[in-house]
Parts: sequence; C-alpha cells; structure tokens
Amino acid sequence: FVSFSFCPYINLAIESVLLEDKNICEKKCVFIWRNSPSVIIGRFQNPWQECSMRKMSISGAQLCRRESGGGAVYHDIGNVNFTFFDRSQTLKREKCMNFMADFLKLNYKLNVKSTKRHDLILDDIYKISGSSAKILKGRSYHHCSLLCGSDLSALNDLLSPSLSSLESRATKSLKSVVHNLFYSYSSTQHNELIR
Repeated sequence: FVSFSFCPYINLAIESVLLEDKNICEKKCVFIWRNSPSVIIGRFQNPWQECSMRKMSISGAQLCRRESGGGAVYHDIGNVNFTFFDRSQTLKREKCMNFMADFLKLNYKLNVKSTKRHDLILDDIYKISGSSAKILKGRSYHHCSLLCGSDLSALNDLLSPSLSSLESRATKSLKSVVHNLFYSYSSTQHNELIR
C-alpha cells in the first residue's frame, strides 16, 4: 500500500486501521508513506522533552503521537516511512532492517548496515533510519523512517527540546548524528525507490 496523503494524522490512522485487519498481517503487507513537516513522538514520550514547541508553532510543523514506543522523529516529504505488517509470532525486526540495508546496498551502492537497535547506519557513522514496533492481538507492525532528502536543519531545530531539563518518567530519545541518503531528493527518485 502507498499513501497519497501527506497528512501525518491520516497516515498514522491508516497504519492503525491496517494493523486491526487480520488479513493484512497474514499477507505480510508493507505500507509506504510520507508526511508534511511534523514531529512524531513515541507512545511514552513527553513532547516538552523531545521538541521545541515554540519553533514548531512558528514553522507550522504538526505534532503527533504514534501508537508504538521509541524516540521522537522528524518527518517531511524527504523522509520515507515503511511499515511492515506481520503476525506477532513471525515478525522479525532485524529481518525488516536487513532487507532495507540490502536493498540500499544493491540498488544504490551504499555502505548501509543494520544495528542491534534496529537502526540503519550509513558509512559506519550516520543514522539514516530508526524504527519501532507494535504488537496487538497476535498482529504486529515494525515501522521505520528513511532519511532520503529531509531538511536536516529543520530536523535539528525542531528536535531541540525547549525544556530538556524537565523531569518526568517519559521515555527520552537517544540523539544520533543523522544524514540523508541523497543530496537532492526528487519525486522521480521517490517513485524509483518505492517501485
């Protein structure tokens, strides 16, 4: 499935509805989607500790909470998201990430590796993808983002929390050095990537 919406609320809702469908998980489907500028926080995160609410308000970026755990991520049109649906008994997160790494190595000749945390690392330095998962009634998904041509300046600005010293029991994101796969990312490249 490929979403033609760039609305983060719609795409997260589609992901949730697909997880509810037993047939989708039985068939091991993949959902591919992109969002307009937004910060997506994990289920157990505090937005005040993850992003600059003031800068988000000024930029017009949306704030969304996803149903899976994990850290905060920045999305825009240059970031492609993949959701792999499966039965919870057979979902292997490392298999999904190894598939992504192998695809990028084969098709784009990139030095990409999957980590134990189910991230993708470019040239042994740069994080280009993070991931998280959700299990529900024997069904599951593993989703990951892929930085293809995101606005890294906006990413760094918006993911700089206004109240980082705030104390709470919320899960905090682990900061990483990130990089885009491509210097420029066009709709043509996007169409080739998802083919």
